[in-house]
Amino acid sequence: MNASHYRISIVSAAVIGLAIVPPPGATGSYGSAHAEVSRAETDEVIAAVDFIVKYNFPFARMQADENGNLDEARAALESFRSEAEAKLTPTIIANANDSSERRLVSLKARANRFAETYDRSLADADLDSVKQYGSSRPIFIKYMSFVVAREKLALLRKIYGDTPEIAAATATSNRAFAVLGDFAAVEGQAADVRAAYLAETRLPAATRTDAALGRQFASAFENSVYNTGNGGGAKVTRVNLTSSGWSVERNEITGVILLRYQYAALALKDPDGRCYVDIARFEQKHQSGGSYGGTYYRSGSRREGLCENL
Repeated sequence: MNASHYRISIVSAAVIGLAIVPPPGATGSYGSAHAEVSRAETDEVIAAVDFIVKYNFPFARMQADENGNLDEARAALESFRSEAEAKLTPTIIANANDSSERRLVSLKARANRFAETYDRSLADADLDSVKQYGSSRPIFIKYMSFVVAREKLALLRKIYGDTPEIAAATATSNRAFAVLGDFAAVEGQAADVRAAYLAETRLPAATRTDAALGRQFASAFENSVYNTGNGGGAKVTRVNLTSSGWSVERNEITGVILLRYQYAALALKDPDGRCYVDIARFEQKHQSGGSYGGTYYRSGSRREGLCENL
């Protein structure tokens, strides 16, 4: 690589605000031949870029917090940013943009593909629904996924500057977040969104009445491992039967009856005073002679609501 190439590199770096580190063996004003980036230096660049692109935000832990802990989300993001920026030394950035090393060229292409994917995901997103609250806590699944991707894009931009792919994704991201809002805006809306979600929750209507079966289902739920083994101990305050009767499940090959099942909507109250609707499935195992065993709670889908509405 000749001196002219280095002068061009310096100008390019100035445009994107990067510091150029003289390559090994260079002297004065880059008058000597440039030594290729070593394998160890290449590995360091790859590790730094991989740390950014492959970072996994701790969604699962935060989903356990039904109030949407944006303070924890902010702290996790700031920690990621700080650790990533510490890795992006001037030497790492300069080496990352060296086109003489095949692996580094491939790495830059991967960064551009990330930008393209983020751009497409924003273009396809229904931004108005991103901050809606639901049982899967989409305020983290949706909103935070875009926030994390935006952070990764900004870090890649520090390394590679405004490639066409990164520039396009940055512009799309800026337009999207003008709609989505920042952390402060989401925090301010979170309480109202959650309150509206809770107020909408209702217990599905019953299709028939059977007081004895309702008590049986309530007991099956309260004594289930799901309830007692989940630190719960919720009490059933109401049972609405939503199936017209028992349905039979058979072995797909032999046709032998395995069990029968029904669905019911349960109104629950936890020891902490919060209330839920659980769309529950109850089953009975088939016994010999056409009889069935005891009723047990098989599964359910829970949603929180206001106690007075359930």
